Amino acid sequence: MKLVQSHPHSTTAHSSQEWLTTEAVAKHKAGDLVAAIDYYLQVIAIAQRGGRSIANQAPDWIYGNAITLLAKVDRFDEGIELGQQALAEYPTSDEIYRAIGIAAGKKQDDEQSINCFSQAIKLNPEQPVWVYYHLIELLTKKRALDQAIAIGNQGLQFNPDSHWLHYYLGSKPWLLRKNGNRRSLLIFVLWS
Repeated sequence: MKLVQSHPHSTTAHSSQEWLTTEAVAKHKAGDLVAAIDYYLQVIAIAQRGGRSIANQAPDWIYGNAITLLAKVDRFDEGIELGQQALAEYPTSDEIYRAIGIAAGKKQDDEQSINCFSQAIKLNPEQPVWVYYHLIELLTKKRALDQAIAIGNQGLQFNPDSHWLHYYLGSKPWLLRKNGNRRSLLIFVLWS
């Protein structure tokens, strides 16, 4: 499967990575996801044609944005495939693992989503609260409550003001008194 296609309006004069990146970001911000994807994929194609030197690589955030947008337009298989390519360039990028986790979630591949979100947290525990949220939801769905609680507690270290994490983990004293312990509260909240 060929992921990268040329944009019909691009010209040789405008095919620099910098120009394409600017256009990709502008289209992304404007909500034109299909055009943004196309521009991001062109940036990646130019980097791949340029060889494997660090100077020619597309930044990992470009891959992350492309993967995430592919998932948003229900092209999650392409996103996951692109993610696997990106990991060859950036095996320690939490951003790429996070994006693959999103695409796997859209595909309803809970195991891959759990693995990718877990790896993103392992590589960089200072993740946005939504990463912890999705991982807790997936682990709870699998009834892996102890893991969900451990992830939630880890998330609180980096997101101490997250009302969501406090609520689901029962960190508020009145919730603890009402429900006894965090595990029973998590069960109560998620299955009530």
